[in-house]
Amino acid sequence: MHRFFRIYTDFAKKFESSMQTIDQLSTKNSAFSQAVKEIQRNPLCRSLTLQNHLLEPIQRLPRYELLLKSYIDRLEADAEDRKDAETALETVRKVTKNINEIKTSIDQFQKLIELQQRIIGMQTTIVVADRCIIKEGRITKIAARSGEKQTRYLILFNDLLLMCHEYLGQYLRVKAQLEVKGMTILEAGETEPPFTFYARSKQKCVELQCESEQEMISWQVTLWKAIKNTKAAKKQSSTETPSQPSATDIGEIAPTWVKDYEVTMCQICSERFNKLRRRRHHCRACGKVVCGDCWGKKVELPFDNNRLGQVCNPCFDRFNGKSEDPNQKKGGGPLDVPAWKQGLASGQLTMCEGITQKWIPKWFAVHEDFVLYEYAARHDNRALRSIPLIGYKVEQVPPNSTVAADRPHCFKLYHRTQTFYFQCKGDTDLNRWLLILQKCCNMELPETTYQTPETSQSTPSS
Repeated sequence: MHRFFRIYTDFAKKFESSMQTIDQLSTKNSAFSQAVKEIQRNPLCRSLTLQNHLLEPIQRLPRYELLLKSYIDRLEADAEDRKDAETALETVRKVTKNINEIKTSIDQFQKLIELQQRIIGMQTTIVVADRCIIKEGRITKIAARSGEKQTRYLILFNDLLLMCHEYLGQYLRVKAQLEVKGMTILEAGETEPPFTFYARSKQKCVELQCESEQEMISWQVTLWKAIKNTKAAKKQSSTETPSQPSATDIGEIAPTWVKDYEVTMCQICSERFNKLRRRRHHCRACGKVVCGDCWGKKVELPFDNNRLGQVCNPCFDRFNGKSEDPNQKKGGGPLDVPAWKQGLASGQLTMCEGITQKWIPKWFAVHEDFVLYEYAARHDNRALRSIPLIGYKVEQVPPNSTVAADRPHCFKLYHRTQTFYFQCKGDTDLNRWLLILQKCCNMELPETTYQTPETSQSTPSS
């Protein structure tokens, strides 16, 4: 019986192309169009179009399945033809499933062909066996270096993620290709723009921003499902935050670049940047921002198909098997405390020193020595100032205060001769800073530390 259903499989394979051929002939060939209309006026056609009649064989198999199920439900348990009816039902189900899979495969193949015609700048073809499109749409990419927002068209396949630039209204130029196998989805920190997340593959780490929380969750869930379906999917939580590669992984996986505005000094020698003599450079291996004196040597990077990339001096030594000499490290002063170092609390606050000064966003960290460190940026190796908290008092600023007019969520840190005002991002942020600082002012350590996502994971030493 099964072999008689093979005609349905052949018919289903050619159904879409048959529909397209009829549409083309009806538009371009007036004689064909007129003949079809004449036939359709025949009472035997029941006022149905040619397309409707061609669709009937496809719809017939589900009807067979419903008919057989209804028939079996009405049979007695020991009926003579019950076994044959159940065998027939199983056969119809297999054929129906096969036709649906074939139709889906044909649809996906057609989509790949159409997409291939739109794509420019990709050396290999996207039309590959077993490849299918899972999700596509516009999204905002945040530049790794400058933080500039760029509109991109994202295409997620079951094995590949393409990041494209749209131009001329229909064409797509490939800007980046990320393998889904081994990819991880990472949440952005609290200082990043809203609705952002990171996608990190072996080749690249990109920061993406959506228009809403719902859209962000949709992309994250879809990406995570695609990752889980790959053979070597990593069992890694999607609530992880982006950290730099470990010492053993440097060069093997793409780093997350530290943005230019997130650091004001070289992350190796701690010398401050300026536009004339000490400019910013990114190490292609660890992603740190360094000066020209600490950067420039080239090595082959495995994650970038062994292409040469300029790296910082410590990464160059690590590639060449040299260990860091602790005797070469500079002696640290009281302000040589990195912003990313583990402490009691850290985060961005907007600060005003005194009543007449301007409000300026800075990065702050509290450590177990009961000192509040102030930084120009959250990846700096050296603090601008340290404020010993013992002897200070901290309290919330009333909303109607003259100092904090139109600035909610404020608190002040003060003693007899000096007062600092701080603005937090919300009530939760305000309460945690008040709790930590009140404890430290009284020389008490809090039971729980409060680290922002950016600093909760240590940055590898270079």
